[in-house]
Amino acid sequence: MVGIRMEGWLVLDGYEDEPAAFGVPNYVGFHIRYVCGVLEARGVPYTYMTIDQWRLSHKKRLEDTEGRAQIKRELSELDGAIVLAGAIVPGKYIRGTPISRGELDKFLAIFPYEQPVLCGGWAIKHWRYDGWTPLRSKLFCAVNDVDASLDHYLSTGEWSHSKRTAEQWSEWALAGARSKAVTTHPDFTSWNCIKDAFGSSAVASFVSNQKKAYHYGAKNQRFCLKSQLLSIAVSITYV
Repeated sequence: MVGIRMEGWLVLDGYEDEPAAFGVPNYVGFHIRYVCGVLEARGVPYTYMTIDQWRLSHKKRLEDTEGRAQIKRELSELDGAIVLAGAIVPGKYIRGTPISRGELDKFLAIFPYEQPVLCGGWAIKHWRYDGWTPLRSKLFCAVNDVDASLDHYLSTGEWSHSKRTAEQWSEWALAGARSKAVTTHPDFTSWNCIKDAFGSSAVASFVSNQKKAYHYGAKNQRFCLKSQLLSIAVSITYV
């Protein structure tokens, strides 16, 4: 891959553009950090890449036979891929456009068929309900927590629509805060990091971990309580 040395699993950040899970540049969403947190916690090698980086590296190469063959050779060295796809909202994107269904189809077509692919996010759910059925073996589309489905697969070798426990949530969130989704992000040092919480136990856990957040360089933390959902969105600005 041009400019990026790949290893282990490929984590393709297709961006989430949703009020409760904002993850388009210059923001990094929490779901992609949870996924990377699973790999970090397990010590599994992986490569983090945004969909914009994929476009810059491969858009032209995918148009010719030799380029496609080269990309396939590069991807054949990986252990698998995780793709997070968020919904595209109405409006015009200057940059940071979430992955489209067409782009995902092209990715699945070029990624070696013998390797597992995990897809998740609200866009995946919507496309599935809309009749999207890629003709590919070893493809799993998570309808619950993508990170928990990945963890279950790494433990058992089988896919499952899993949900994370409170303990796993805490572990993967902390591991994800220092993951490659943060340290190798193209907008590192100039982006905002969205953190989610749900229910009173999560709020208590967050409050108890404030010193840990500051240890990682957090300077500004803004709270927004949604009373109906009992959720908290916390924006952490890294400098």
